[in-house]
Amino acid sequence: MNTMAKLPTVTTSTHNHAAASVMARILSTENISVVVNPAASTASFDLANRVLYLPEWKDMSRNVYDMLIGHEISHALHTPADGWRSTCDSISGTTDTSSPEWRTASLYLNVVEDARIERLVKDKFPGFKRDFVTAYNELAAKDFFGVKKIDLNTLTLPDRLNLYYKLGTIGSVGIRFTADEQQFISRIDAAKSFDEISSIAADLYTFCKEQQAKKQKQQQTPTIPNDGDSSDNGKNDTKAPESKKGEKAQDKGPAQNMKGSGDKSD
Repeated sequence: MNTMAKLPTVTTSTHNHAAASVMARILSTENISVVVNPAASTASFDLANRVLYLPEWKDMSRNVYDMLIGHEISHALHTPADGWRSTCDSISGTTDTSSPEWRTASLYLNVVEDARIERLVKDKFPGFKRDFVTAYNELAAKDFFGVKKIDLNTLTLPDRLNLYYKLGTIGSVGIRFTADEQQFISRIDAAKSFDEISSIAADLYTFCKEQQAKKQKQQQTPTIPNDGDSSDNGKNDTKAPESKKGEKAQDKGPAQNMKGSGDKSD
């Protein structure tokens, strides 16, 4: 499906937040709280406190608004708060939610869990299918993910997985995966339970860590020793080649825009 150049939009001031709150409670089958936060960069669901946060973007269409609600109420229905925290603790090896390791684990878990919960909410409520397609078309046209001028295949694996399961639902976006990476697609597609998703996220964390280590090793440039004779007062000093440390690669891309701190899932 081609990306739409323009879609009719309305300002968020016309949205009936009270009606959205009622809809969210009905669909989530519990008395969750719904808070509209004009300062929010995206929608999110506080798993521990059962609060759905909605942004108030300029010219946000009804389809985008409904898609955000559908996405977050699916977290309410299918993502366990205790399971989320314990999985991130286990993957990262720390309980410090502010540490880079914990936040990375949370981000990776969010990427694979998003794919599952979006599939589940569309299966449970087929009416959301059109909202998701139209909404992602609109967000793609507005370059919401910030990848319009980027070769998607230069992005990290978590970023490519995220875009594959979001923008890929509206048509091919040309994202490629190696044979080793393709296993994650197959496993995510088949995953039904959160336990399966937790296992995939743990393997993704390990896989990316190993790939990063290989990349850094390849960036190391050893110094070639001089083949000529070297002498200093009759002594021949043999020194091991010194290596220059490669600069630490930084993962940049759309996945970094997803905050995964604490028990809040974006």
